[in-house]
Amino acid sequence: MRHEVNAMGKQCPIPVVMTKKVIDKATIGDEVEILVDNETAVNNLSRLANKTGCTFVSEKLEHKKYQVKMT
Repeated sequence: MRHEVNAMGKQCPIPVVMTKKVIDKATIGDEVEILVDNETAVNNLSRLANKTGCTFVSEKLEHKKYQVKMT
């Protein structure tokens, strides 16, 4: 199953909190796609992925728009 988290315009730790709530409800193999607008959020989401055992891939889509995928 695919989950989306739109954290555009949100300052840390809000993107991490929003993502953690989705991860807690997700099942193994689900993909969580997160949109954020700053590198700090990307770095903090990377740390969350490491702590939760999720895979982590990030991509800069355009200026101030990043897509993070965690499985």
